[in-house]
Amino acid sequence: MFLMADMGGTNIRFAVFDGKKIGTITRYKCADFPHFSDVLNAYRDKVGQLPDSFILDVPGPSNRKEYDFVNNPWHFSIKQLKKEFAFKNVFIVNDFEAAAMAVPFLTAKDVVQVKNGTAQASSPKLITGAGTGLGVGILVPLEKGKYKAVHSEGGHIAVCDTTEQETKIKNFIVKKYGRASAERFISGQGLQNIYQVLTGKTEKAEKIIQNATNKDALSQKALLQMFAFWGDVTGDLALMAGACGGVYLSGGVIQMDGVLDLFKKSEFLKRFENKGRYSKMMKLVPVKVIVKKDTVFRGLKSIGLSEKQNF
Repeated sequence: MFLMADMGGTNIRFAVFDGKKIGTITRYKCADFPHFSDVLNAYRDKVGQLPDSFILDVPGPSNRKEYDFVNNPWHFSIKQLKKEFAFKNVFIVNDFEAAAMAVPFLTAKDVVQVKNGTAQASSPKLITGAGTGLGVGILVPLEKGKYKAVHSEGGHIAVCDTTEQETKIKNFIVKKYGRASAERFISGQGLQNIYQVLTGKTEKAEKIIQNATNKDALSQKALLQMFAFWGDVTGDLALMAGACGGVYLSGGVIQMDGVLDLFKKSEFLKRFENKGRYSKMMKLVPVKVIVKKDTVFRGLKSIGLSEKQNF
């Protein structure tokens, strides 16, 4: 039995694995709580006593004793959590390491295939998701149906501009941030940057997406441009990872109502495949969108069970 939490930049979700099944998932807005301990206390007040083992995924590197994040204001240490909540064991992983470990447990109802291909069972799989930031994970097959998830900060690689419009966006981002990293283009923040260049106006990402699904032309243009960038970057990451086992897309953006229909009209797949001398290989790589929310808890459960000797 252990507590699980999926921490993002905007939301955090909790659930308890009771040894047989994953319990009800409870969501909180990170901005509603000044400190991580505050949201843990809120969840404890809701469910009562917490298990003494805790597995948590975080949006960043996980091999630390103290934690802070680029897209989340919280700061905490493993020592602090053990002392304040009487946890005997705390195990922390990267959020897309957990997301990657969920992939073997996805069912046909959990995904929509947006690009056909032939997945090679012996090759790695890539998972990438656009939300508050841009997450990237790699799933490597081992012997006897087992897998190892590889932590990645691939969301912070550089981006290439291929059109005049993209050059304007890239110049804007370099001037604003000093570096054109992928997350500045492909995320809620990235969508806001693109929209500002196209319209000269500032708007929240959620509102841009809502307007896009309601057929606002400029909002659609911004979202489609973000998907084009995402296709280019995802193709590069798939080449880097040798992800002939398939590519999985997730995250808060593509899982919003009506967004998948717009995604299918974008240049994502064209840009994904357009890899010069390796375009032929990329045409064979299948791409699926994870439409079922909170599948990351299946990955956390798998990791938790594999680490039970440490629990």
